[in-house]
Amino acid sequence: MLEKLEFMGNVPRHENVLIMLGKVTDDIHTGPYMVLEYCKNGTLRDWLLAQKARGGELSADTADRMTEYGAQIASGMEHLSNNMIIHKKLMSKNVLLNGRMVAKVAGFGPEGRDAAKDKSRLPTKWMALEVLQDPELNFTAASDVWAYGITLWEIYSLGDLPYTTGNKGKLIGMLESGVRPERPTECPEAIYNDMILKCLYNDPSARPTFPQIKDKLYSYFHPSPDDHGMYYRIDN
Repeated sequence: MLEKLEFMGNVPRHENVLIMLGKVTDDIHTGPYMVLEYCKNGTLRDWLLAQKARGGELSADTADRMTEYGAQIASGMEHLSNNMIIHKKLMSKNVLLNGRMVAKVAGFGPEGRDAAKDKSRLPTKWMALEVLQDPELNFTAASDVWAYGITLWEIYSLGDLPYTTGNKGKLIGMLESGVRPERPTECPEAIYNDMILKCLYNDPSARPTFPQIKDKLYSYFHPSPDDHGMYYRIDN
């Protein structure tokens, strides 16, 4: 825990990354703990499942927000990558929404020595092919990009799981043969083809970087003259 406290205290602040506000290390009754930014609207996965539960056609505002969350997560991941931080566990349930419904990347940091060596504790369906294939291979920014691609797919599928199998061997075989999650109904073809599928390239060096992903997603918006937010302008 002390290792994680020190780590979180050294992460530079960013609008789309969960920050540590303070820490307590001298409480002999409860032990060390950290004070984190409060995100009253829960996880992104919770929000996605709530939209799915409503049924019917998505509103334009909801569709806009989904793409903006993709861009915000990419911005947060760019910040972590620039600071030499590999997430390893990026997925919608590790993204929190604050009181202004801004996405905050969370769930990163030291897991402890045993957990760091044991990949079975990590979310297999979000792991890059090269990491699944080689238990000794370290995670990289490129493997985080793969996980981001699956997370972006989660957003447009409204919280679905990307594969029907959770068996590691079967999943490796599927990915090696070129199987990828199909385009969700709500996902524009441009985002599926230019973002999601490229994030899931077998060759890590061929995947886009987080700055490229962020810039591409934000290019789908124009500033609105009547609002400080953004509006959507991509064709399906």
